[in-house]
Amino acid sequence: MRQRTVLIEHHAPLPDAAREFYAMACAQLARQALDLGLSAEWQRFADPACPRHPLDDADAYISEGNVLAVGTV
Repeated sequence: MRQRTVLIEHHAPLPDAAREFYAMACAQLARQALDLGLSAEWQRFADPACPRHPLDDADAYISEGNVLAVGTV
């Protein structure tokens, strides 16, 4: 079996493509969180065009890990 882990990191300011991708992903998660009645702080993530969007903060940071395992049983 082989396994490979890939870590993707983005620091502010995010490249346009990363900002667009993660803003849409955040919006989907925020809608789910708000529907569940979780903290209203999620509202800032719900609108990708929000002027106070956390991804536009000077300290914005994203870390994403992906693991691919290939093998036979």
